[in-house]
Amino acid sequence: MFISFFSTFGQISSFDGINIQGQFKSNETGEEGVIFVLLDLDRDTIWSERHEDIVINELNTFDIVLGSGFRFGGSVDNFKDINWEFVDAVELDLL
Repeated sequence: MFISFFSTFGQISSFDGINIQGQFKSNETGEEGVIFVLLDLDRDTIWSERHEDIVINELNTFDIVLGSGFRFGGSVDNFKDINWEFVDAVELDLL
């Protein structure tokens, strides 16, 4: 099943995470998984985390908190230690 992201936006909720709300371009409800990767200007990974079993409602929207997933890489060990001045891009991929 191919699903692409239509839109995402976030707001800072605390030092420990950022609320993300998004919408899939699919008419199917259920569960999906995503990977977030924060990149610096040199395209090096600052932070990467995985979210599994994201619930997709009847409007194809979802809510997660960036910073609360399973961290699996990057130069920063703790989400609240990220220097956002150096974050150049956020990539979002399906699992």
